[in-house]
Amino acid sequence: MKNLGLKLLSIFVIVGVTGNDARAYLQNSPIVHVERGDAETRYPEHLIYFADGRVGRVASKKESFLHDLDLAKKNGQELTVELSDEHTIQSWKLKTPSERVPTPTPPPVETVYEPSIIDPKSADQIFSEMNPHFRTRAQCYNKAHVWAFEASAKHQLNSMKVFMFFTAKYIREYRYQWWFHVSPFTYVKTDHEVSERVLDYYFMKEPVSMRTWSDHFIAPKTECPTVTHYSDYDQHQNDSYCYFMKVPMFYWQPQDLEKLEQDQTERLSFVPDEISFAYWQGFY
Repeated sequence: MKNLGLKLLSIFVIVGVTGNDARAYLQNSPIVHVERGDAETRYPEHLIYFADGRVGRVASKKESFLHDLDLAKKNGQELTVELSDEHTIQSWKLKTPSERVPTPTPPPVETVYEPSIIDPKSADQIFSEMNPHFRTRAQCYNKAHVWAFEASAKHQLNSMKVFMFFTAKYIREYRYQWWFHVSPFTYVKTDHEVSERVLDYYFMKEPVSMRTWSDHFIAPKTECPTVTHYSDYDQHQNDSYCYFMKVPMFYWQPQDLEKLEQDQTERLSFVPDEISFAYWQGFY
């Protein structure tokens, strides 16, 4: 396995997706991880993880792609990658160096985050009022960030986020095209217990349990263990099909979870620039 790390390889890649419908488009997305394949095994493809959640595939015999990837990282160059509908890397080209946009660092706040515990009726109301005006190709992390932000502003809901990470084992066995998904969730209290309810307005029709939500994505409907550190997922790619990581609503992308583990600095507020970017990229 060649783990390039979420911060180590932060070059920007323009991803062009082409298909029979000829609706090609370009999108800026860093490559954050490379899971190496081996032509002599049952997994002959390299898996290329993009920051927007896609997983690209390239034959392991095409070592020139990894060579150009290393070159782009070393020289700060841009790499143009063309993906098929099945996310196979069709072609790539090195481009001239370009500037990178740094991820803003939130200021430290000395307090403790306390998630809300609400009743089922409130959960249903919040779900029904979630912003439906997202773009067709909006990424899950932008939608989730705006939904969490608006629920906080309109309903004073201190929600949580659940990142569901799909492992190389699952991606290879089921030809899955994404390596993570994220949604807000909240705690709901009934007469007998406090339970988790996922507020995924795009894929679900109502607040649902964590297991109902994961079963929608995991074909064999197996359990996703919950981890507390990003490295628990990153370093155990063949032990499970998926993992959950549950964090306060302020965390936007997987790279924020890696930073949390490295710096031990928790987020306790939204970053205005990230909210603005999430609206711009995700909503009309």
